[in-house]
Amino acid sequence: MRKYTGLAVSAILAAAMAGAPRLCFAEADAAQAYQEGKAAFSAGQFDKARELFAKASETDVKNPEVFLMLGKADYELGKVSEAIAAWSKTVELAPQEPYAAKMLKQLRGEGADAEQSVKLVQALVGDELYDAAVETANRILARAALADEQRVQVILLKSEALLDLNRPREAQAAVREAVVKFPKLVDQGRADVLIARAKVRTGGDAAGEGVALLNKVITDHPNTPEASAAQLELLGFELEQSPTQAGVDALTKWLGAHGDDPLADKARRRLISAQFALTDRTADAGPETTHTASDRSALDDAATLYKRLVRSEAALKLTQEIVAHFDSHYAAHRAYAAAAEGMQLLVKAAPPGASLSVAMHALGRYQVELALRDAARQVDGGQPAAQLPKAVADALATLAAINQQFPYD
Repeated sequence: MRKYTGLAVSAILAAAMAGAPRLCFAEADAAQAYQEGKAAFSAGQFDKARELFAKASETDVKNPEVFLMLGKADYELGKVSEAIAAWSKTVELAPQEPYAAKMLKQLRGEGADAEQSVKLVQALVGDELYDAAVETANRILARAALADEQRVQVILLKSEALLDLNRPREAQAAVREAVVKFPKLVDQGRADVLIARAKVRTGGDAAGEGVALLNKVITDHPNTPEASAAQLELLGFELEQSPTQAGVDALTKWLGAHGDDPLADKARRRLISAQFALTDRTADAGPETTHTASDRSALDDAATLYKRLVRSEAALKLTQEIVAHFDSHYAAHRAYAAAAEGMQLLVKAAPPGASLSVAMHALGRYQVELALRDAARQVDGGQPAAQLPKAVADALATLAAINQQFPYD
C-alpha cells in the first residue's frame, strides 16, 4: 500500500479543495446555524433563534424548513410581516407544508370568516403579541367584509394593544373612532376604561382626568368586569406613584378576589414590580442583609405566574426583571448571600425555557462572589485553606449544572 508523507497528504488535500466548490462550507455553516437556531428556539431565545435562522436562509435558500422556523421565530417576536414573508417562501418551496399554509391563511384572512378574524386579534392580544395584534387589526379593518359589531370589537382590541405598547394617544383615538362611528354598539363602560387608561398613561393633567373617569366607572358599573378593570388600573397607578405596603396589600386583595379574571396575570406582574419597588424604597442592603419579606412574596407570586404564562418570551421578561432587582438591590451592595438565596428560590420555581438558564447563571455569579468573600475571610483570619469553603463548592456545583442543562449558552 502506498504511503504518503504528511506534506504530500496536505498537498493533495489542498489541490482537491482548490477544485471543489466553496458552497459545501457555506452549506455546512448554514446547517450548523439551523441546528443552533432550533436549540435557541426551544430554549425560548427567539431573538437569537431568528438571527441564526436568518443566517441559514442566506445560503440554504432551497430548504423550506429553514424558512418555516424563521417565520416561527418572527411570529414569536411579534414580527407578523416578516413571518408572512418567511412562510410565503416556505410554501413556495414546499406547497404542501401544512403549518405555514395554515398560518398564512389566518394572518391574511384567506378562507377565514369575519368571526375567526376577530378571534385571531383577540388571541394575539391575549398572548401579548401587541405589535402583531395592531398590524393584524389594521389589515382586518381595511377589509369591507366585517359586520359593524365585529368592526367595533377589532377597534377596541387594537386600542388595548396600543395601550400595552405605551401608545396612549393612538389608543384613545381608536376608541373615540368607535364611539363616534358606532355609538349604539360600543359598550360605554369598556370604552370609558380604555379612555381612562390612555389618559393615565399620557400623564400631566390628563392623568387626573383618567383617575376621575376610572372612579366614575367603578361607581356607575358596580360588580362588572369594567369596574374590576378600573379598580386594577387605579391600584397600579397609585403604586407607580408611591409604592407602599398598603398599596401592595390592596393589590393582593384584588388578586384574591379576581384570580380567574383575564387581567389576573397582568395584575400579578404589577404586584411583583410593586413589591420590588417597596423593597428598594424601604430597605437598605449590606453584606449581612437577608432578602426582605416583600421580595419573598414577589418570588412566590412569580412561581405562580410561571405556571400560567404560555409564552416563553413573557416568562423570560419576568425573570430578567427579577434578576435585575437582585443585582441592583443586593449584589451591588455585596449582599451576595441574600442574592443567592433569592435565586435559589427562583430556580426552585422552575421557570420555563431560557428563564431557568438566566436564573442559574445569576445564582452562579452570586455564589462565586460569596465564595471569594468567604475565602478571603478565611485567609485573613489566618485559617488554612485546606479545602474549598462550602460557598465555593456550591458555586462550582451550580456552574456544572448550567453546563449540563444549557450547553448552547
